[in-house]
Amino acid sequence: MNTETNKLHISGGRHYEIKEVKAADIDINNRNSAHSLLVGLIGDDSVVLDVGCSYGYLGEWLVKNKNCTVCGIEVDRIAAHRVRSEEFYRDVFEIDLDYCEKNPGEFKRFKNLDMQFDYIICADVIEHLKDPTTVLAVVSEKLKEAGKILISIPNIANIDVALNLIEGRFNYSQVGILDSTHLRFFTKSSFMEWMQSINSSILKEYSFDVGLAGSTKTLSEFAGYVKTNYPDTYNILTNTMGEDADVLQYIFVLTKNKRRPEDNSGNKSFETEPKHLQHIEERLHELTWALECASRIFKKKQETSSGYLRKLLASERTAAELEEKLKEKDAILQKLLGLACRITPVDIKRRPPIIAEKISVIIPVKNGGEQLSALLGMIRSQRKVQDVEIIVIDSESTDNSVPIAKDFGARVIRIPQREFNHGRTRNLGVAESSGDYLVFTVQDAIPINNYWFYNMICPFIEYPELAALSCKQFIKPEADLFSLWMNSQIPPFDRDVIYSLSGDLKGIDWRFFDSATKRRLTFFDNVSSCIRRGVLKEIEFSSLINAEDIDFGIKLLETRRPIGYLTSTGVYHWHERGADYVFKRHYIGTKANIYILKNNLPRFFGNNNLDWECLTANIAGMYNLINISIADLAGIDSGLVAAIRTFINNLKRNIDFSPEKIDGMKESRIQGDNGLDALLRQVIGDNVFTPEQLYNFKQNFLIQDFMNNIGQFTEHICGKHQTLKGREKDLVACIYRIFSITAGEAVGAYYIEAETLNRLSPDLRRMDRLLGRGVCYF
Repeated sequence: MNTETNKLHISGGRHYEIKEVKAADIDINNRNSAHSLLVGLIGDDSVVLDVGCSYGYLGEWLVKNKNCTVCGIEVDRIAAHRVRSEEFYRDVFEIDLDYCEKNPGEFKRFKNLDMQFDYIICADVIEHLKDPTTVLAVVSEKLKEAGKILISIPNIANIDVALNLIEGRFNYSQVGILDSTHLRFFTKSSFMEWMQSINSSILKEYSFDVGLAGSTKTLSEFAGYVKTNYPDTYNILTNTMGEDADVLQYIFVLTKNKRRPEDNSGNKSFETEPKHLQHIEERLHELTWALECASRIFKKKQETSSGYLRKLLASERTAAELEEKLKEKDAILQKLLGLACRITPVDIKRRPPIIAEKISVIIPVKNGGEQLSALLGMIRSQRKVQDVEIIVIDSESTDNSVPIAKDFGARVIRIPQREFNHGRTRNLGVAESSGDYLVFTVQDAIPINNYWFYNMICPFIEYPELAALSCKQFIKPEADLFSLWMNSQIPPFDRDVIYSLSGDLKGIDWRFFDSATKRRLTFFDNVSSCIRRGVLKEIEFSSLINAEDIDFGIKLLETRRPIGYLTSTGVYHWHERGADYVFKRHYIGTKANIYILKNNLPRFFGNNNLDWECLTANIAGMYNLINISIADLAGIDSGLVAAIRTFINNLKRNIDFSPEKIDGMKESRIQGDNGLDALLRQVIGDNVFTPEQLYNFKQNFLIQDFMNNIGQFTEHICGKHQTLKGREKDLVACIYRIFSITAGEAVGAYYIEAETLNRLSPDLRRMDRLLGRGVCYF
C-alpha cells in the first residue's frame, strides 16, 4: 500500500528477504491468501512449473501435500541454489525472463526440456516483467492442451490507492500493490482486456480462456482510518468503485485451448461503457429524490416537531438506562458462562509418524453411485494411517452402490429400507466394527485431502480425555448461492477447539442456556466425526430418525466429556436441493430444536389466536407475493447487490398494492418453483393458488422473518461474488429456498404447539409424515 514517503528503492538486503514465505505458512483453509488459493487449484499428482519460484515454498508444499512433480524458473542465483539444495524441485532454471540472452545456456536447456506441464504458476510475477506478453507466450509453449496458467495479480483499483490519490499521493513501498519493483499495474478489467489482445494478435495455434478463480481482500491502516473518521466519504467511494474496492489480489486461471477457425479474439469483447460514472449519476438522482421527499416530510411535520422532540429525548433517556442495565446483566451472564463452560484451543505438540491404531469408517448408503465411489477412493488414499476398515450399511440401493463398496474392500451390511434410522443404523455399524477409533461420514461427502484421518486422530493422542470430535464442512466456490450462504451459518467455532461443561460446577444445567449457546456447546456433526470406541461402549446413539448427532453431543455435554471441533480438516459437503427439500429440512430442524435442545416454545400461535387456516393463508400470500416480485427480475444482468435490491424494492412496492392494482394479476397464473408448488399443494392444499391470498400482504406475519433472512443472505453473498452473470436462475432459486426456511420453520412451530396442547388432527399427522420423507427416512 501507499507509504508516508515514496520508497522507490530497496533497503535492507535482497527483495526476497523482505517477504520470504515458508511452505509451513501455507494454510489451505485460508481463503484470503493468494498462496492458499493457488495451491488449492492444483490437482494431485500434477506436473507443475513454478515461474519466479523464489525459495521454493509453493513447490515444497505441492510435493508434500499433493505429490506433484515441480520445476522452477528463478532469476535470483542464491534463491535458485537453495531450491536445488532442498531437492523438492525436479529442476530449476536460472533465467531472467526479461533478458533471456543473459544466460543462454539455461534458456536453451529450458526450451529443450522434454516435459509438458499441467499447471504453470505465475505468483506475483507478471507485474515485475518488462514484457509480460512475450514471457507468457514463451512459457505457455510448455503447457499441455487444456492445461492452466495460474496468475496472481495486485489490484491497482484498491480503495487505499484511490484514497491516497485523492490526497495527492502515489508512494511506492517495499511490498504490496505499490511494490517498488512493480513495472505493470492491472485492474480486473484491464487484465482481461490484456488477455483479449494476446488472444487476438499474439497467439496463433491456441488461445486462452480466462476465468477469475478468486481474490484476496484487505483494509489498509489508512483506509481503516478514513472508514472510521470519514464514513460518508468512504461509503461513497466504495459504492462507486464497486465490490472490488477492497480486493488486494486477483487469482486468474488461463486455460489453454486449441484455437478454433472462427476464434479470432478469445474471450468476448469487454464493455467500455463507464459503469462507475453511470452508478454515480444514478446515485445522485436517488439522493436528490430522497432529499426532496425528506423536505416535504419535514415541512408537514414542522408544526408538531417540538412535541415529538420532547418525546424522543425522553425515549432516548429510557433506552439509555435500559441499555446500561442490559450491559450489566450481559456481563454477569458472560461471566457465569465462562465459569460453566471450558473452551480451549487445540495445540498439537505430538504428531506420530503414523497412526497404528485401527480406524473403522461407518457410512450409511442409499443409491450413493459415483459420489460414493469418489468418497471411498479418497478413504483408500488416506496417508499416515496403517489399518482402515470400511463398513457400508446399505438400505436397499437400486444402483451399483453395493458393487462399488465391495470393489473398495468395504464390508457391506444390507438392511431393509423400512428399518433405516439415523441413530439405530449407526449403532449397527458400531456393533459390526472393530476399530479403536470410529469415523462417521455420509455417502456424498469428500475429504478435503489425504490427511483427513491423520488430522482427526492426532487430537485424541494429544488429549487423552477427548471423547469425540467433528470437523468442518467445506464448500467449493462453484456451489450454488444458497449453499454458500448456508455453509457460512454452520461452524460453531472459527478455530480448532475442545469444549465441555466445567466439572467444578456440578449443579449447572445446560438447558438454562440460551438456544444459540446450547446449539454451540452441543455441536456434533456425523457428516465428519470421530469417536473413541470406549465412549461408544458407554454412550450410544439414540434411536432417532434425525438429529442423532446433536442428541449425542448433548449426552457428551451432560456427562462432562470433552468434545472437539476442527476447522483445520474436514470434508467437502453441501446439498444443492430444491426449495421443497429446504422446506422439509427446516420443518424438521425446528422440531429438533424443541425436542432435543429443550428450547422454550413461545406459544406464538395460541397467544395471537392464529389457527391452521390463518397460517396457511399467510404462507400462500407470502408465496404469491414472492412470485410477483420475482417476475420483474427476468433478464437482470448486473451485480448481485443490484439484483437483490430490485427484488426487495419489488417486494415492498407489491406489499403496498391495493386489491384494485392486483386485480390484473389474478387473470394469469403466476409461475413459482415447481417442486415447492407440488409440496405446498400437499401441505396446505390448493389454497396456495387462490388469488384472494394476494390481499393479505400487509397483515402477513411471515414477511419480517423472510426479510431478515434475505438481509443476512445479501450481507454474506454480496461480499463474495462480483457478478450475477450466469447466475440469474441461481438467485431466483435461492429466493424460493429462503422463503422455504421461513415457511418450514413456521409450520414446524405450529405442529409442536398443537402437539403440546393435544390438538393434533389427522391432517397434521399426515403432513408430519410427508415432510419427514426424503430427509429423515427414505
